[in-house]
Amino acid sequence: MFEQVLDSSHMWEYTAGLPEQVALAAANATATPGLPYKHEIENVVVLGMGGSGIAGDVLVAVAAPFMSVPVAVVKAYTIPAFVGPGSLVFAISFSGNTEETIDAAGEALRHGARVVFVTSGGELAQIARDAGEPLINVPSDIPQPRAAIGAMSVPPPVVL
Repeated sequence: MFEQVLDSSHMWEYTAGLPEQVALAAANATATPGLPYKHEIENVVVLGMGGSGIAGDVLVAVAAPFMSVPVAVVKAYTIPAFVGPGSLVFAISFSGNTEETIDAAGEALRHGARVVFVTSGGELAQIARDAGEPLINVPSDIPQPRAAIGAMSVPPPVVL
C-alpha cells in the first residue's frame, strides 16, 4: 500500500531495470539492417517530442562533443532547411503516433534524408516499413516514454 502511494506508476521498477533496457536497446540497434555508413553522414537530426525527445538531448550531451558532424534536436512539425541526402535523421516516438514526429519524418524522407525510426509501433513504424527504412523497436510493455529513456536514448549513439 505504502509503495503504491509513493510510486503508483512503478518508476522505481523501471529505473532499476535501466541496465537491462540499455543492453537490449544496444543489441537491437546493432542488429538493425539497412543502417547508413558513417562516411555517408554529413549531419544528424533527432526528431522527438516530450519524453521521446529527451533521446536527442542525451545524444547532444553525451556523443555530440566527440562527433565530426553537427547534431540538431528538433521538437517541432518541420525540419531544418539543411536536411537532405547527407542527413541521418532519427525519428523517435514511443507510441509511434506523435503527430509532430510523423510530419517531420515524412518531410525528411521527401528531402532524401536517411531516416532511422525508433518506436514501439504505431504510424511511425508503418512509415518505416513502407519506406524501407531501418526500424529499431522499443519494447511496448513499458508504460510511458519517460520510463523508456534507455530504450530510446541508446540507439542513436550506437548507430553513430
